[in-house]
Amino acid sequence: MALYAYVAVGGDNALTIIDVTNPAAPTFKGGIRGAGAPNWLKQAWDVYVLGNYAYVAAHNNNALTIIDVSNPALPTLAGSIQGAGFPNWLGGPQGVWVGVSAAPPASVQTDPATLIGVNTARLHGQILDLGPTLSLDVNFEYGVALGGPYPFSTPIETKIVAGAFQADIAGLIAGTTYYFRAVGDDGALTLYCMVKSLTLAQRSVWTLASSMALCRAGLIRYLHLPKRWLLSEPSKPILQDSSPRRRITSGQQVMMGLWYMALSLASLPWPHLHRHRHKKGAIIHTVGPNSKKE
Repeated sequence: MALYAYVAVGGDNALTIIDVTNPAAPTFKGGIRGAGAPNWLKQAWDVYVLGNYAYVAAHNNNALTIIDVSNPALPTLAGSIQGAGFPNWLGGPQGVWVGVSAAPPASVQTDPATLIGVNTARLHGQILDLGPTLSLDVNFEYGVALGGPYPFSTPIETKIVAGAFQADIAGLIAGTTYYFRAVGDDGALTLYCMVKSLTLAQRSVWTLASSMALCRAGLIRYLHLPKRWLLSEPSKPILQDSSPRRRITSGQQVMMGLWYMALSLASLPWPHLHRHRHKKGAIIHTVGPNSKKE
């Protein structure tokens, strides 16, 4: 591979390129010269090469001249800027250095969780800037201790554009508070973001006592049917009012009981259940607006 030296030559108003692949026998490769237009190399004072371009400080042209050296044998003018004083401030330049502006570092933030259930949740984060590598590996870490450690993590995703990202987590403990944070890694630096928290919902506990209480409420409602339903014969209850007699079967009785149990569920908290009382030789039903004695 050839190696070249780039020389700013003030006396020749030139940029000269020398092949120094063999240091013991350097040879001329190419050059460009000219004071003033078009090459603006009068008393070339300093040169800096970056990539395919040579940047020349031309002292007596009050100029920075840029030469395309992609073909060292035939360098050509790429561009130039001249002018002493305002606005270019290039009066008699004596040096030049070209630097690449530092890209802003990667930036990530943790956003609040959503879809918080009994043992699941969705975590959210935001890439504000990808940084100099233009790609970023992101995921979440979480645990139950504030300040860590965070023993659980979501799969890593590689992002090439800034913006929101998310991950669903499951297998959590109901009623527990979890702490989580977004993590970004550009290969050179790992970013640990601000910690946020989420608290899972409590799991509903349906006990045997709850079931028994519900059945009891349904049974009481069934026994407190309006007075017109007279269950004089358990197997053949009949309707006692002015309408035609109607018989209901035991299966219908069961369905009625289940229906009232369902009503009990739907109307929690349950309204006051009316009482009935017995007198010798009579039953007084107190359900409904028109109670009467038999």
